[in-house]
Amino acid sequence: MSNYIVSQIKRDHLMNLLAEGRRADGRQLDEVRKISVETGIIASAEGSAKVSLGDTTVIAGVKIIPGAPYMDAPGDGVITTGAELIPMALILVFDSKGYHWIDQGKIKKRCEELGFKYPN
Repeated sequence: MSNYIVSQIKRDHLMNLLAEGRRADGRQLDEVRKISVETGIIASAEGSAKVSLGDTTVIAGVKIIPGAPYMDAPGDGVITTGAELIPMALILVFDSKGYHWIDQGKIKKRCEELGFKYPN
């Protein structure tokens, strides 16, 4: 099937859900995801939090490492930023059981085991 046909099928499915007052994940249109926030979860960080919104969770931490100013700007400060992200992605699929998430890494591994080339 072409991408156009698949996107038309997906669009039609989503439009039917919308007409029924539901979202793809089963929530009602006015129903919000459960939200939770926990602070201070990383002992070695000056500040940290774990935020969950439905099935999505994010963990963030802040480290402060004081340093000396540059010689040419003794009155100015410096801020250095960085990010560490885990290499994970999920794919939302719909089958006879409904919508559910599948770890993209598991799909790639299974394709390789079966001798298929996984598209990047």
